[in-house]
Amino acid sequence: MTFIVENVGSSALLQNIVGREGHAQLGIPHCGAFDRAAAQQANRLLTNLPNLYTIETVLGGFTGQTTIPTTIVVTGTNTKILVRRNNQPGWVLGPVGQPIYLGAGDRFQLTHPTVGIRSYIAIYGGFEPAPNFYTFSSASYDTLSHLGHPPIKKGDTFATKLLPTTPLQHYPYHVSTTPVSSTFRLLPGPHQNLLPTQTQRGKVWRVGTQSNRIGMTLVSSNPVTHNVSVPSEPVTRGTVQLTPDGTLIVFGPDAPTTGGYPVVGIVHSEDVDRFAQHPPGTPILFQTV
Repeated sequence: MTFIVENVGSSALLQNIVGREGHAQLGIPHCGAFDRAAAQQANRLLTNLPNLYTIETVLGGFTGQTTIPTTIVVTGTNTKILVRRNNQPGWVLGPVGQPIYLGAGDRFQLTHPTVGIRSYIAIYGGFEPAPNFYTFSSASYDTLSHLGHPPIKKGDTFATKLLPTTPLQHYPYHVSTTPVSSTFRLLPGPHQNLLPTQTQRGKVWRVGTQSNRIGMTLVSSNPVTHNVSVPSEPVTRGTVQLTPDGTLIVFGPDAPTTGGYPVVGIVHSEDVDRFAQHPPGTPILFQTV
């Protein structure tokens, strides 16, 4: 045992960047880290393989304790990392996006970020889930079908494969102090006529309160309503559906494999993960390509 969870904050899930791919024919979502770039970067800063498991936390509040010496990295947001050394009073500030060496009994805590939502905690050697949590060769948790390691809770423990005894070399990592871009490239979908380019250019959408890992809801003050009925068709991360009341649904990593609303577009694959860091109320613009 290397790591003990003392508090999870709003949410904490075990995720890697690959997820549970290749099982859509069985109705099983892809899942995996919402912000794959942040999760991959956290592992790389520790010289881990990029697909090792990380902990995806939402809006800070996560607290953990190490039982043996190890090293962690946190990426994704501008959260502050507070570290309390074993048997020493008070908390000290640790760097975001840099390896933080922790001795046996040390604690760390993530504060509420002001930029971004989801932080990714990586540990040297990767978090190692118990074998019984693997489903279809993955322990990544899927919030739609509830496969994989269940949501992390207080008291959970994790082991790692590798145990460093000295601090790792620091590598450059840019921590954004401003919100990530809210302009997304949108490719046309089979029902793009329901959302004409000329009427959507410059239109502001806002992230809805029902947004989650399954899909981000986008609402506007001037919705495009419709009564079009279509048969269910395949969907994936980044697929954009238009509901009858004019709400857009941008599917995330836990998207179902099929959907019954018209598909008006697909968010560019290089842009879609940025939705992971936008809280409700964030203005969203689309650039058709």
